[in-house]
Formats: sequence, structure tokens, C-alpha cells
Amino acid sequence: MTPGVEKFFRDIARTYPEPRRSWLSNLSTALQNPQARDWILSDVSWNAVLRNTISLTGLVGSNKTNVIPGIATADVDVRLLPDQDTTEFLKTLEGIVGDTAVHFTHLANTKAPLESPIDTDLFRAIEKAAHDREPGAFVTTPMETAATDRPTYRKVGITTYGFSPFKVPRPEIQRGMQRRAAVG
Repeated sequence: MTPGVEKFFRDIARTYPEPRRSWLSNLSTALQNPQARDWILSDVSWNAVLRNTISLTGLVGSNKTNVIPGIATADVDVRLLPDQDTTEFLKTLEGIVGDTAVHFTHLANTKAPLESPIDTDLFRAIEKAAHDREPGAFVTTPMETAATDRPTYRKVGITTYGFSPFKVPRPEIQRGMQRRAAVG
């Protein structure tokens, strides 16, 4: 688990009652507890930042329902955690499939791991600005599970952070913020 992910879960832990507060405060230990693990991984957003994910996004075979195709292809979208090695992941995937007739082709360029350091003057300045405006606010580090331009900037040495400067009402903080916030 990366430092930013650990920080995110420690930060949001304060919004939960026990035992969930303790689970989120020490995620590595909580993931060894079956009850805690089930609860944590049941959240789709959290699940996606805690382990590698694969989504089937395309499947092509025959255009006839009564014809077995000579070749079939499947496109999968693989999202690896920042500390994962793509070559090792592919070897693991090939081992799981266990069929020499199945071939893997890498279609897109692998992006560099993207987690900006949190022990920086910039991050501390963002925290200070948030606290100056809202003393009870906390600044945290949710990992993006969607596309971002940040790898382009990181490649040239620019530290980047996603920034969503809005208040989230307490009920909406629960369960990974579920990508929704009331407007108005």
C-alpha cells in the first residue's frame, strides 16, 4: 500500500464509528480481518485503489450466433497499483489463464506510476490554505481511478495533485464519497 493511500484511509477514518474507524486507521491490519476486509472491499472505489483491477471492455468473435469463430479477441482494461511491475503482472496473468493458445498483446503505452509525494512544501501549503479558510477541514489523498493528464507533468518533474476544493456534507463522505456530491 502506498503512503498516499494509507493517508487517505487514516484521514477519512475520523468520520466513521468504531470498529470501522480503527479498521480504516490501520488498513494493513484490517485487511487481514475477514469482516473488515469484506466491508472495505465492498466499496467499488476503495477496492479499485487497494488492488489491481481488470475490466473486460471488448469481446469479438463471430458475427453469427451459430458459428464458432476461428479466432476470438478480448480487450481488457488493466489498472495496476503504482508500485506494481507490468512485466510481472503479465506473467501472473498468463499463469492464471494457463492456456498457451491464449496470447496477450499490449495495446497501450504503460503510464509511469502516478502518486505524488505528500511530504512536500506544496502539499503543506494546500493543507495550510484549507485550514486557514476552514479550521476543521482535512486535506486527504484519494487515488484517482480515472484518466488524468498528471503523468505528462510528472514526466518533466512537476509534482501534481488533483484538487477538489468543495465541502462534502457529512453523509456523503461515507463509503468512499461514491463520486457524488449534492449541488445547490
